[in-house]
Amino acid sequence: MQPFERLRAIARWTRGLDEESLLLEAIDCLADFDDDPAGLVVACRRLLSYHPYSARLWWVCSRVIGSMEPRMVAWDTWDQIRNDATASYLHSYLESDERPVLSLGWSQTMSSLAEISPGRKIVVMRTGDDNNLSRSLREESLPIRVIGAVEVAALDPVCVLLPIVVSGGGRVFVTPKIFESLDLLSEIPTVGVAPIGCALSENVARAFISGNEALDLRDLPTSAAATFAGPSGVVSRVQFQQRRDAPDAPELIRSLG
Repeated sequence: MQPFERLRAIARWTRGLDEESLLLEAIDCLADFDDDPAGLVVACRRLLSYHPYSARLWWVCSRVIGSMEPRMVAWDTWDQIRNDATASYLHSYLESDERPVLSLGWSQTMSSLAEISPGRKIVVMRTGDDNNLSRSLREESLPIRVIGAVEVAALDPVCVLLPIVVSGGGRVFVTPKIFESLDLLSEIPTVGVAPIGCALSENVARAFISGNEALDLRDLPTSAAATFAGPSGVVSRVQFQQRRDAPDAPELIRSLG
């Protein structure tokens, strides 16, 4: 299949369905533009027009589009996704406390945590961001209980796992439904979960947010989470705000302007 034919195939990928597979397919496609810089810019622009809501796809494009060796960087990005240790660091961080873990929503990182922590009780609070959450968990054959907000008080979780959509320029963003849940969970320690690809440069993060006004992303208050889990470990908020998973990408921003 020719590269631009693959782009059309990726366009049919359903939003919200297995983001990791989407990223790996996009990387495989972009690697084919190794000797075509102009085509690579067009490919990145088309990918982001098809799937603008994936901050991690912006990360993939940011890494590849500005590289002198796109194919090598593409496959390095593939390796970073497949070897992301965020779930392993979370497992180690939580290992000393046997109480349940409460997750706001679900992600590939949470699936990985459930796989490597079979004795850990993980409970998911429905936030309204995923109406098919229970069905998705059943399809993964994971014994994960989904609860509503009224059941949280009786749970006594060790912490709340808070999925981060994107960060950049010292700011951290979450979905509006998760933002609305923060007051209810204010007495429970919270860990932001940011797998590889969530931390963009300030300029790319700004372009992502301005291009996705419909998401209505909210700034995560400083008081909401003091600790963040990522591919390099569990770190303080100050350390997390300094993290950047990809260089700035003026070529990408210009192509979308």
